[in-house]
Amino acid sequence: MVLPGFDWQPSDDELALVPIYTQENGVPRVVTRIELMLARFEGGGARLVHRDRTLVHQDLRIRRIDLAGAIERLKQAHRPAGD
Repeated sequence: MVLPGFDWQPSDDELALVPIYTQENGVPRVVTRIELMLARFEGGGARLVHRDRTLVHQDLRIRRIDLAGAIERLKQAHRPAGD
């Protein structure tokens, strides 16, 4: 997957079902799996707060095209056998 406006691709440890992006110094970057494992969502999913409370990601975003793909994968995963 090539991200528009970027000449890098997320590594395997940066991808989940839907990549979540945060802003760092005005530049979007993917929130890594490690960060997700060490944190929890607060504010209705608006913030990612780490367990030690030292780092907070705000202004979290996902891409619409990623969401569409994830919805399709979830539909396939929960389709009854024989369908």
